Amino acid sequence: MPVELIDRLELAIRRDPGRRGLLANEADQESWLRGELGHAARDLVQHGTEIAIVTGFAIPMPEGPVAETDGPPGSVLLADVLISLSLRVLLVTDEICGDAVQSAADSAGLRGVPVERCPVDPDAADDWIAAFQERSADLSHLMFIERPGPSHCDSTIPEEHRGRCHNMRGEVIDSITAPLHRLLAVGRRSARGLRSIGIGDGGNEIGMGRIPREELAKRLSGSQPTWIPCSIPTTWTILSGVSNWGAMALAAAVASLLNRSDLVLTWTELRQRALLADLVQQGLAVDGMARVCRPTVDGLSDHEYFDVWREIERLSRQGQTTSKPSPARDDVRRES
Repeated sequence: MPVELIDRLELAIRRDPGRRGLLANEADQESWLRGELGHAARDLVQHGTEIAIVTGFAIPMPEGPVAETDGPPGSVLLADVLISLSLRVLLVTDEICGDAVQSAADSAGLRGVPVERCPVDPDAADDWIAAFQERSADLSHLMFIERPGPSHCDSTIPEEHRGRCHNMRGEVIDSITAPLHRLLAVGRRSARGLRSIGIGDGGNEIGMGRIPREELAKRLSGSQPTWIPCSIPTTWTILSGVSNWGAMALAAAVASLLNRSDLVLTWTELRQRALLADLVQQGLAVDGMARVCRPTVDGLSDHEYFDVWREIERLSRQGQTTSKPSPARDDVRRES
């Protein structure tokens, strides 16, 4: 059942209500880069020990940049489930998004989980990342959930946009974005190496570099500049209509493999609404697409956004088998 369930979870999140274009084609929803959710979930079950979840996407606002509501909520839901499955988790963001991630963690009851904040200044960020490498030598996985990364540098891109981080409007946001993609260098310098997972919805997020830029650019909707695709790859890249959905589905997939779907079901719609409301009421996050201070995500209506959660919840209930013991990780390895 987990294989079929995970496939249905992946299909549930592959829709394009925000009209970005990446998953607008029904054939792409069915086939393009499918299977990544299952591969990532199984690897977490088999090899996961200590996980760093990197999130936070700064939105320029008249009163100053703040985090968007896509990213932190899904990240803390995923962190909560992984911690309940006996994995060690830390949250990573930058100074601008730090309060939002901390607030989301507090709302999720994760008060003992470290929230690391990288400086936005590039020189200070280099020192911070070097120190992070020293104190995080035991990481098994790096996850990037709705985290922007630099674009490609080929000659078809205007020079001023090469190797720069962008929002979906094509605006350069390097001045409000810490270079957290450099954390992947920790894996290159590690004897064992790090596995990495990228979750994104627009093409400008870390992880999308695994897909040829031309493939991403031709799928973007007409309003999106073709220079925004991120050049940074991850081991697995999970495409989702909203990045929070991708994090929810990954939590549900991992939990289902260990017969602990009950952990996902504690994240009721009411609980998620309260977390979003807290973030916005404190002035720590905004709807990134609409650029307004309201407890919505990516400009979607409540119905559009929570309809996907209801499907994840339904599938998790369907896959729940409380009468059977949770399989050990070695059992999952043999089954896969």
